[in-house]
Amino acid sequence: MTNRVSSDETLKVKINLNKKLLQIVWAYCSFSKIVNFLRYGHFRLIVLIYFSYLESKTYPDLDNKEVLGQLYIIVKVSDTLELNNKLSNDIASGRRRPLKDGDEEETTNHGNINFLAQTILKARSRLKQLFPKGSTSNRALVLSLTHVIALAILIASIVKYVKLRSPRVEWCDGFGLLWVLYILVYITLTYSFFKKRIVDSCGHVLGRATLSLPSWVNANYLRGFCYAFPVIALGVYVIIFPGKSRRRIISFSGMLVFILIGFVFSKYPGNIKWRTVISGIVLQFIVGLLAINWEAGRNVLDCMGNKVTRFLLYSEDGANFVYGPLTKPQKDSGLIFAFSVLPVIFFLSFFVNILSYYGILQWFILKISWIVKLAMGTTVYESVNAAASIFLGMSEAPLLIKNHLKDLTKSELCAIMCAGWSTVAGVVLAAYIKFGVKASHLISASIMSAPASLSYSKLFYPETEKSKNTLDQLTLEREEGSNALDAACKGAVAAISVVFGIIANIIAILSFLAFTDGVLGWLGPLIGFDELSMKWIMSKLFVPISFFIGTDLDSIEDVAYLIGIKTVANEFQAYQKLGEWIDQKKLTERSEILATYALCGFSNFGSIGISIGALTAIEPSQRSAITKVAFRAFVAANIVCFLTACVAGRRVPHRIAIRQVKDKIKEKRAESLLSE
Repeated sequence: MTNRVSSDETLKVKINLNKKLLQIVWAYCSFSKIVNFLRYGHFRLIVLIYFSYLESKTYPDLDNKEVLGQLYIIVKVSDTLELNNKLSNDIASGRRRPLKDGDEEETTNHGNINFLAQTILKARSRLKQLFPKGSTSNRALVLSLTHVIALAILIASIVKYVKLRSPRVEWCDGFGLLWVLYILVYITLTYSFFKKRIVDSCGHVLGRATLSLPSWVNANYLRGFCYAFPVIALGVYVIIFPGKSRRRIISFSGMLVFILIGFVFSKYPGNIKWRTVISGIVLQFIVGLLAINWEAGRNVLDCMGNKVTRFLLYSEDGANFVYGPLTKPQKDSGLIFAFSVLPVIFFLSFFVNILSYYGILQWFILKISWIVKLAMGTTVYESVNAAASIFLGMSEAPLLIKNHLKDLTKSELCAIMCAGWSTVAGVVLAAYIKFGVKASHLISASIMSAPASLSYSKLFYPETEKSKNTLDQLTLEREEGSNALDAACKGAVAAISVVFGIIANIIAILSFLAFTDGVLGWLGPLIGFDELSMKWIMSKLFVPISFFIGTDLDSIEDVAYLIGIKTVANEFQAYQKLGEWIDQKKLTERSEILATYALCGFSNFGSIGISIGALTAIEPSQRSAITKVAFRAFVAANIVCFLTACVAGRRVPHRIAIRQVKDKIKEKRAESLLSE
């Protein structure tokens, strides 16, 4: 009975104590609001200790720690309620935005920090209010600071250049390249600033003016004239300026033959958009004119290729650290593909995700797609891939559009693979050059093949589905991530599946080709053909191809053999053989140039495995569509390389033919003198 009474009294004491504690906390909070600065620092702890001391005197049976703990909990609860109320008021008034996924929540209690930290936090909060993330004012501040830094760098470079008094400016490096970059950037910014003010208004005026023209002007006659005019112009050019070399006329005839082949064997001949086909061929011809016959154009292309190659070669530093000497050519086996070529995919995927996180890649895609759509009428991502394939490889270029592969149609997938196989990557140009091939021809071939790949793929596999990737329907999302480093690391990790997919497919396909060669090697001696192999068969099949690209008659079979090596094995072996023949002067100069253009592409059986592995690793849901269009894309890519050789055969300077004729005359005279 006594224990029960004592417990009831203790309970009453605790209840009274809690009531008194609430009164004390209320008085304390009111006092703190009067003297605001006393709320911070260690003043709260002193007040709590003092109140616990008073309560211990009033109720000596209670533990001081229990009193202090209850006081501290109640004060913390009151602070939390006050902080939540303040946040709600700030969000309602617009002074603070609600937190989203990935945002860092501020959990710092300002009441438990010193005065200096409080000042810093207030300054940060004020800056966030003035320049919120993603706001126009924030972008304006960043652009202004960038502009000031850029001008400072430019002024410093001018001062240094004046002091050195260098008489010559290298436009591809140093001071000259800096000036070129500044001019391009500020022209782009100026155009973007005045576009809506001047260009768009002029477009509306021209649009209203065309509506007032007669009806027949806006009819199909005008469209047909626009399509036929480039073809007529090229035909007139060939007739008026045929040159004294008959092989140049054959090269132009070869272009028509290859286009006819594409039309006859097209997947859907009735759905061909001839505007895209004709525009691509005309662009290829124009690029050939600039790259082959114009020295300044060749220099620009050479400079671009060198810069892209240098950028991609930075991946060797990381590869050397991980793989060590395996990245270098081995004495017995040469370069190890997995350790020397594939590491660039990790680096490029890392860098692409950074560009995507900041929206730079999306801006580039929109600009390129607008230009290509205006010129050829193709969709966005196939156009971007074709432009990137000029300097990137067949497995690297699709990384630029990896987030959108799931939305591509079969025709667009065919165009992507065709572009990758009809060009070569910048990282392998150095190897080809070491074989004795001229860099200017290699770069010219890649650039000429880019528009032709879009053109011929749309001829060989026309679009029959409704694409989601038109410029009007385009939606580009930024790469997800808490920051740029997080997004970049995600890209590097995602490249693992791409690399392993490439390795698996190329091992399987090359092994199957070796098995096929073994069967032919066993069958050949039984039927009296000891030389029977895949290379021999392909070299004989490509003799008509070698003729139609304009190769000299003395070198037709040799060039056909090189094309066969490139198709069955790879372009490395073909260029290596071409380099040996260049040293031996086995081919004429014209045939050497045309062979360089015809071999400039990844269109071989091994590349089928590489691209299928890369694309299916990026987007597994498209595996069926990718494998269905792979063979058509492979054939189209080979013909694109032949078209490029035809254009080069038509554009090869006439002085080469004249020099060859003079050399033959000298040889015949020498032979006649020796015979006498």
